[in-house]
Amino acid sequence: MTSFLPTLRQAYASLQARFGAHLLGVMEIGSRARDEAIRFSDHDLRLVIDCADPLWVLNEPVWTDGISDKTTAIDWQELNPGQDLTFGLTNLAYVELGLRAGRFPLTDHTCLYQGHI
Repeated sequence: MTSFLPTLRQAYASLQARFGAHLLGVMEIGSRARDEAIRFSDHDLRLVIDCADPLWVLNEPVWTDGISDKTTAIDWQELNPGQDLTFGLTNLAYVELGLRAGRFPLTDHTCLYQGHI
C-alpha cells in the first residue's frame, strides 16, 4: 500500500487544482474498501465533490440521465489522464437531487455506503 500513496497524493493534488474547494476528498470503494481484496485487486477510487453550479457529473449516461437537465459532463479521460489510478466521481449535489426526485439507489449511493474517505 505504501507505493500506492505517493501516486495517489500526486493525482489528488492535480484534481484538487481543478475542483478547488468543491473537492471534499477521495474515497476508496470496491473490494479494498470492503476488506475483500486479494493480492491483485486494483484500487477503485471515487472523488467526492459538492458542486451544484455547474452540476458536474461523470459522463456515464446510464447512471446520470434523468436527474437534471443542467449537468456538465466530465469525461473519464479528464479525471484519468494516463495515471496508474482510476477515479470515478460522486457529486453530493447530484446525489441530493436524485433523492429529491425519488431516484434511489444510484450508483453514487452505493459508492458512498461502501467506501472509506
